[in-house]
Amino acid sequence: MESNKDEAERCIEIAIAALRENEPDKARRFLEKAQRLFPTDKARCACNVNKCIAEIVRGLLKGHRKTRSL
Repeated sequence: MESNKDEAERCIEIAIAALRENEPDKARRFLEKAQRLFPTDKARCACNVNKCIAEIVRGLLKGHRKTRSL
């Protein structure tokens, strides 16, 4: 079980790096993997934040496309 915890922490670090590199899908996959390996509040909260950020970005892009076409 302890090895799963270490691997989950590694997945969270990869997810953080992916967010910095503007790769939200990769970040989501690694956060979900971390949660499966060793459920923690840290991974769950990060996953929820990542989903919210992705929704906000999609909304902004959608609005941006509408204003550009006018």
